[in-house]
Formats: sequence, C-alpha cells, structure tokens
Amino acid sequence: MKRRLSALFTLSLSLALCLPLAACARDERLLDVSVVDLDQGQQLSPVSHRGRDYVAGQPGHRFSVTLQNLSGERVLAVLSVDGVNAISGQTAGASQAGYVL
Repeated sequence: MKRRLSALFTLSLSLALCLPLAACARDERLLDVSVVDLDQGQQLSPVSHRGRDYVAGQPGHRFSVTLQNLSGERVLAVLSVDGVNAISGQTAGASQAGYVL
C-alpha cells in the first residue's frame, strides 16, 4: 500500500527491535536510519527521546527513509509517519507489522 505523504510534518520512527538478549545487553547500535528531504535535497538529523527517534520535516515536502541493519542479526523495524504505521495505515504501535531487516 502506497501512501502519499504530502502533508508530512513530523516523522516518527518507532522501532521495535527483536534480537537475542545478548545483543541487546551489549548496547550497540542496531540500525542506521537516514531521512532525506527530497524537495530540499538534504539529510535530516534525528532527535532521540525516550527510546524513539524523531525527525522534523517541512509540511508538504516529500521524504525518503532508509533503514540499514548494522547488527548481523534479524531486526524488526516498525516505521511510522505522523503516528501512522507506514505499512498498514493504522495508528502505529510496537507490536504491529514492520520490516524485517
């Protein structure tokens, strides 16, 4: 399901990470997340708050999101835009369908 994101203001990346406990205990970075404002041609910097990353974007702009697995293990990432799951279109939650990287 493709969804046009013409009125995007805030991009919320809610990541539910499924890894063995040993990997979680090492406190290493599991994913690299890149958000690019396609209308301005610049990469946007995320801000972390309470275990979630947020990226402020300009209303009406188009964005590209790239997720790269850095762990060597499978990772489940639930991507949401303005609180809406990018896959299902439902209100985002960590238990929803995501991308396995």
